[in-house]
Amino acid sequence: MRIRRSGFTLIELLVVIAIIAILAVVVVLTLNPAELLRQARDSNRISDISTIRNAVSLYLTDANTTSTVLGTASTTYTSVIDLTATTTAGTNCGTLGLMPATGWTYHCPASSTYRNPTTLGWIPINFSGMTMGNPLSALPVDPTNSTSGYFYSFVPGANGNFALTALLESNKYLKPIGSNGSNYDLARYTIGSNLALVGSSEGLVRNWPYEEGTGTITAEISGAATSPDNGTFSGQAASNDWSSLAAKIGTGAAQLIQGGQIAYATNSALPNASAISVTAWVAVSSTAGHANFNYLTNNIANPGGWNLGSDSSGNIAFTVYDTSDIAHTASGCASSYTTGSWHFAVGTYDGTTVKVYLDGNTTPCGTSALANQTLYSGGTLISTAPSGPTKTVWFDDMRVLARTLPPAEIAALYKAEN
Repeated sequence: MRIRRSGFTLIELLVVIAIIAILAVVVVLTLNPAELLRQARDSNRISDISTIRNAVSLYLTDANTTSTVLGTASTTYTSVIDLTATTTAGTNCGTLGLMPATGWTYHCPASSTYRNPTTLGWIPINFSGMTMGNPLSALPVDPTNSTSGYFYSFVPGANGNFALTALLESNKYLKPIGSNGSNYDLARYTIGSNLALVGSSEGLVRNWPYEEGTGTITAEISGAATSPDNGTFSGQAASNDWSSLAAKIGTGAAQLIQGGQIAYATNSALPNASAISVTAWVAVSSTAGHANFNYLTNNIANPGGWNLGSDSSGNIAFTVYDTSDIAHTASGCASSYTTGSWHFAVGTYDGTTVKVYLDGNTTPCGTSALANQTLYSGGTLISTAPSGPTKTVWFDDMRVLARTLPPAEIAALYKAEN
């Protein structure tokens, strides 16, 4: 009599386990749980900011006046907590390492009251005193709510105007923002009655989107200058002014060949600051042919001057000059800086260190120490062509900010526009 076996052999079990493992890997790669978590946080941020916007609008309706004061001028109220605050009034975030734009101040609430829907909460509005009833039981805060950049901001303006922002992190929600180069901050979800407040509070002082596609003038659209500091092409045929390479953002991009340059008007000075960020989408026809090249420069080789461009090896570089005209250059990322493709270049200075970033990496390509250098505020900003006769450079969405972008925001900007 033959005994019938039940169950699986070892080989069969191993085959089943291997199949399950393969399917699990496929599911993980397909669903991308990390991205799903980022999307969930961003969805929560968008919902929260909309809720706050509606509450502020109800408050203004309840107040029934156009002269309502919603907070102190030139102050960005944040949801991030300052644990060192000794009173419920909060602080200016001085111990948290946040870098406000020149002329602006951050306000951080105390941990005991930061969600109160009163003037002690992170938004300085007394919602609980509304005659129609309090629309918020507690003030919403960012799911992360840290100094990394993931916090909510409220910017009050005159006559009841305001803006609300939240830094986003997922590809799904950043893409619709970054596809529109006219937004004041491409990494943030922004709503309110006066979105220009965002540009001011974020320190956006110059922005050239290069969308014209024809003519010799390119418009500056930040709204920070007394009159726009438009750029003028020169030194090359007009037919070479606009990109033969598909634009990275929108429909237009600038192009420079040997001898060409763009000189930007100086209708008003840049802020006399000790912090700056310069961002640009750049593509080059040859890395080796772009040594010591200037994407955007101001008062180069003079005290407080700066330059975003390339070093002697053609690597991405950001330079700030000290009071003795000595260059302090951060450079690197040679292996990632490919030709014929768009790259996101960012140079920052925070009063202590010069840094340069490429393509949204949160770790800088290079750093250089420089303490307490005041940046030059006058002069004509210039973009210059490479020296080689067959070399070409393309620019898109060039920006100058009078503050230091944190790594999380650099990564978000890259995602928004890439």
